[in-house]
Amino acid sequence: MWRARVEVDEVTMVAILSACAELGDLEIGRWIHSYVDKTFGFTNQLKLVSLNNAIIHMYARVIEEAYRVFKKMKRRSIASWTTVITGLAKLGPGSEAFDVFCSMLSVDEGGRVPDEVTFLEVLCACSHTGMVNEGRHYFKYMTQAYDIEPRIKHYGCFVDLLNLVGLQDEAYELIGTMSLNPNEAVWGALLGGYRIHRNIKLASYVGDNLISKLKPIEAAIGYLTLLSNAYASADRWVDVSNVRQKMVEMGVKKPPGHSQIQVNGVIH
Repeated sequence: MWRARVEVDEVTMVAILSACAELGDLEIGRWIHSYVDKTFGFTNQLKLVSLNNAIIHMYARVIEEAYRVFKKMKRRSIASWTTVITGLAKLGPGSEAFDVFCSMLSVDEGGRVPDEVTFLEVLCACSHTGMVNEGRHYFKYMTQAYDIEPRIKHYGCFVDLLNLVGLQDEAYELIGTMSLNPNEAVWGALLGGYRIHRNIKLASYVGDNLISKLKPIEAAIGYLTLLSNAYASADRWVDVSNVRQKMVEMGVKKPPGHSQIQVNGVIH
């Protein structure tokens, strides 16, 4: 485009930054960030917000740099706040995710109204930090204060949090009170907790539920592997063999793993 002297606008830059984020190409991403800083002097703040959001997303794996861009922004959207909360929730420190969330709600920042995605990331921050009391609070708070009904992903995240701190009974009871039908993600989160805490009897029950619900077949591989590992951790090798036989009967094949590496600016 540059060689053809085609004008590069903010839409193009957002697309390029999104591609860098997907590829994990920080080297090109930093170059584009520098180009944006030097070249674009938008008077339209909305355009600038969308560009900065794309830059923050591109830096998702380097949360310090993402946070630095966020702090410099004169105007922020809900997406700006949520993206930073997501990065802090996953890469830490998780406690700062709550600080950013509280700042977002403050009068000084215009009292932003969080959406369901924002609350999902706050619950993820609770899960990553093991802050179960805060998780209970925000899970109820989003409905009580903002009339946001929990969706499957909210339930899955909260079940995962309860499992991590050893509260499998509470997690199971929560699933029983769901207004939605629990899907494989929710049952899978519960199964993961049973495996970690070696509750094999309930792991078997949950595993049977998953096997009967999983469609398409390709969705089964991760959860059946979890169940197999749960049996293996308890030295129940006959059950391990039965699960693997079930996988063969269902036509489930474990996909080969792959990874990417960047060498001299080229991703392989």
